[in-house]
Amino acid sequence: YFAVTAYSYNPTKGIVPHALESSPLVQKIRPQSPLSGQRFFSGAGDSLTVTHAGISDGSVIASVTDPSTLTGHQYQVGFDTTGGSTTWKLTDVTASKVLISGQGQAAAGTVPPAVVVDGIAIRTYGPPPGMKDWSVTGTRHITWANANWGAEGFNGAIGNAYDQWFSSSTVTYDKLKNVEIRFAITDTAGIFDANDPNASFGYRYLRAASSPPAQPSFAQYIVNPTGGYAFQDYKKSMPLAAYDIEANPPRRLMVGFLENNKVNGLVDGHYWPPYYGDPVHGDNIASTGPR
Repeated sequence: YFAVTAYSYNPTKGIVPHALESSPLVQKIRPQSPLSGQRFFSGAGDSLTVTHAGISDGSVIASVTDPSTLTGHQYQVGFDTTGGSTTWKLTDVTASKVLISGQGQAAAGTVPPAVVVDGIAIRTYGPPPGMKDWSVTGTRHITWANANWGAEGFNGAIGNAYDQWFSSSTVTYDKLKNVEIRFAITDTAGIFDANDPNASFGYRYLRAASSPPAQPSFAQYIVNPTGGYAFQDYKKSMPLAAYDIEANPPRRLMVGFLENNKVNGLVDGHYWPPYYGDPVHGDNIASTGPR
């Protein structure tokens, strides 16, 4: 026998009584083997085999909660990114029926709540944050630990730069370091106090520097009109600081950024990326090594 009650406590001074408890709801349980004629092929807590298909490095874990309600069917977890957020659904493949849908994807690195269907507890885990090996993920470059916070230069260019520029080097993805970004205080135009401890000198490069200024205002910032990704200057132009947090103590890193001399580009001499999804793609960031 055991009893279930609801209990609440209020620590506010002067409250009498401080605690409230409901009447016991008594339950009687008889541990026993399955009844005659019943056979269970799984036990409570058993893990079920999950087969992964596709290039995502997320994962699904399924375990038995109630062997008596298992169906013996095959199930499939599928994902949907419509609207910019990731949700998942569960389909009974054997019965060709969607059982649940629109389930929110837990943040990377967290333990998601279980959804129980047909005696099975299902948890979906997002990809762990960090740089991904192209051969494993196909089109994914970086998985972010937090939701997209708007900086276009971070949200795609780092991964693209790694795959396109460094994939043939000895610096493989597993050798990359965890880096912390600390932001300086700015106004809405990205202007900051040069004395802010998180403001940094930055190496500024320019794509298409040898072409005529795509906008008249660009001319004053093109100081080295040569081909390729031409170096322009090294000034306190970045409202952030980057640290290698795997070092003890953390090392502050040199940083640089790339501007783009083209229509809808941005050439203004300091790092200030547009909001993600904006057609302007001007400033991309890179970290070059310890300062």
